Amino acid sequence: MGRKSKRRHPRQGIKWCNRRQTWVIDKVWKKRRIYCVTFTDNPDEAESILNAELERLRKAALHGERPTYLFHHGVERYVDERRHLASFEDLKATALRLMPHLGDVALSDIHDGTLKPYIAWRRREGIKTRRRNPKTNEFFFVRRDIKHSTINRELEVVRTILLSAWRRWRCDLTGRPWIDAAPIITMLPTRPSKGEPAQEHSAQAYSLSWEEQDKLLSHLSPRLQAMALFKVNTGTREQEVCQLRWEWEHAVPLLGTSVFIVPEGYVKNGEARLIVLNRIARTVIAEQRRRWVGKSAYVFPNPRTGKPYRALHTNGWKRAWHEAGLPTGAWVRQGVHNLKHTCGRRLRAAGIALETRKVCLGHSNGDITTHYSAAEISELLHAFELLCQRKEGIVVRPHLQVVGGRDLNEAPEKSHRSHTGCEESDKRVVTHDE
Repeated sequence: MGRKSKRRHPRQGIKWCNRRQTWVIDKVWKKRRIYCVTFTDNPDEAESILNAELERLRKAALHGERPTYLFHHGVERYVDERRHLASFEDLKATALRLMPHLGDVALSDIHDGTLKPYIAWRRREGIKTRRRNPKTNEFFFVRRDIKHSTINRELEVVRTILLSAWRRWRCDLTGRPWIDAAPIITMLPTRPSKGEPAQEHSAQAYSLSWEEQDKLLSHLSPRLQAMALFKVNTGTREQEVCQLRWEWEHAVPLLGTSVFIVPEGYVKNGEARLIVLNRIARTVIAEQRRRWVGKSAYVFPNPRTGKPYRALHTNGWKRAWHEAGLPTGAWVRQGVHNLKHTCGRRLRAAGIALETRKVCLGHSNGDITTHYSAAEISELLHAFELLCQRKEGIVVRPHLQVVGGRDLNEAPEKSHRSHTGCEESDKRVVTHDE
């Protein structure tokens, strides 16, 4: 079979892409490269796009007229500047989701009005989660409504692009900013000023009591048990656990222990992360060391591939959360990040200072040094060791407030049971372990 012929365009700088089945503009004009995927197989339309781009550059170079920058120009630069972030894939997915709706819109024309159709589309689409039928082992999709906080994270990408186009990005030909001013992008409400929170508002974190933690761990698989137990005792994020490597472990001879230092590129806030191990976390690491040192570079690898797991929030976690009888209403988060919140709440209940808690939980504090003295590590180790003492602190459940040990929502006529659908036992405020 002969090789498929390649289409040619009479105009220099316009080439045919067999893989995408479209014309691609790749031309150099006055030492400036013009590259653009036209998304059309019509040669006349591709030539018109090239002519428009050349005219735009001529006006800017000869008359000082600023080119019109479209949203897709901002997306390309936004994505390129954030390749080093640990959250790059999520930011890229959000940017690509915005492209069909705003890609050809000028940055100067984007405002709350132009974003309304996109917000309406996101609400209609919702979030689709893949589930597996345990009887037939077939996968199916379940749709649920999207939260305002999720849409706000996507609107934040638009706001960042507009602010960068106004304050940082400059036209190479004229030196002027891409746009004269950035409009204020109104975020959707996530918490009402008064009254009961609606389901479309953002859910709140759910800190586990010791009893709830034991129930949850008992329903998890051995692999998830080890990762969850390590996470709740170190205050780490999900990907910090999944990507943890043996080469990041450093011995501390003066304290007779070791710590992990996660490099900047694997941490959400871009700061190197110090992970201190209490005796429970050391037990988990010792078991993983016995099983995987010399076999895999990762602390919690996939037994079949030796590579890290993509996530800890799996169907096994969701199933265990339901089987443990934990709340599943729209008002509460049910993900693995609750383990980090649980760790932070227990550190605070133990009387650990705010500055120390920020280092323990890996929060941004402006100090990105990875050099810690033995005394500093000893202070952090003491804080985490307090987590091994199963002392319950004050647990503030969503929608409830406590002042002086009195429940402000104790009036029976103002019960939240009808709204959240959770039992009263799921809304206890103070728990004491004897």
